[in-house]
Amino acid sequence: MMIKYIYLLIIFVFVSCNTKSEYDNCTIFSNDQLSKNTFDLVGKTIDFDIPVRKPVKICSFDSLLVVNNMATDTLIDIYNLNTNKYICSNIPVGSGPEELLISSNIQERDSFISFYDQMKNKIFIYRKCDLLRNSSKVIKVIQLEEPANKAFITPCNNIIATSFNTENKRFSLFDMNGEFIQHIGNYPNYKVALSNYEEIESFMCHMAMKDTVVVLAYNRTDLLEIYDSNGILKRRVQGPDHFFPTIEQIEEGEKVHFQESIGKSRDAYFSPVIYKKEIWALYSGKYFDPHNSSSNYLNNIIFVFDIEGNIKRKYILSEPIISFTINSDRNILYGISDIPEMHITEFNLNHAE
Repeated sequence: MMIKYIYLLIIFVFVSCNTKSEYDNCTIFSNDQLSKNTFDLVGKTIDFDIPVRKPVKICSFDSLLVVNNMATDTLIDIYNLNTNKYICSNIPVGSGPEELLISSNIQERDSFISFYDQMKNKIFIYRKCDLLRNSSKVIKVIQLEEPANKAFITPCNNIIATSFNTENKRFSLFDMNGEFIQHIGNYPNYKVALSNYEEIESFMCHMAMKDTVVVLAYNRTDLLEIYDSNGILKRRVQGPDHFFPTIEQIEEGEKVHFQESIGKSRDAYFSPVIYKKEIWALYSGKYFDPHNSSSNYLNNIIFVFDIEGNIKRKYILSEPIISFTINSDRNILYGISDIPEMHITEFNLNHAE
């Protein structure tokens, strides 16, 4: 009887050791691979004539910096990077038909710039030149038929959006009238059973798109995924710390909420940017700490991958930032920070290596 017990115990241990969490079809990397490709980036605060207000996202093109604010009367402020002077504020905030409540993502495309309002579930499209003339005339408003987290217009004039549906699908596709086409793609699988709502919360992500490349940078697991603009998975990459979501669904009567695990839950990737056929993403790796949440959103590490998802470089910023953009004409990275107050810091990539 004792021999049988020992035999079963050995089998249990063997099975347990071989059910380690891992993502399907995933390439992994570690910091050890980057020992010769880790570089410091020293930033310099930009002294605008009128200080930035409450920036949460930025984008930059030509000689302009567009600052997306939170909790202000207008959504964006525009600055001239040649002179460091304020140009104008634009796009009223509110619940009116041509007003936005919030911008979940900004997309610059040819002579247009668009903002997706997650609360209204609408994409607002403007001409760049109109915003510079202090005109908030919207060219088109697209109401999506289904709720979405992020939404981008593809080169073939469809819309790809990270979905809030509970059918275990990663994306929703819409036409340019906002009419639903199909769900496509699956959430990452790592051998842990999750409820539909746990899956949505566990795999919250930031999204970037350029040309036909779509990147998902996951916030609660150190995972990046690369798709084409039709929602077809091309590559899945995990690293450098190889951790997984630890969100727990708590039900209290009819109420449902989600809880992070102290000492287990970690922050991962934020603010992905596709730049010169490379993928740049801000990385945290910090453990969830409800007693020190004030600095958890500031990060000073950026990982760079080629467009196929191969790890190339690691940058350590002299100043932690919230999010960033890169101006392709200047080869300068612009980041938002709030130490000691809200400001924009520039990192010259011409001096990066």
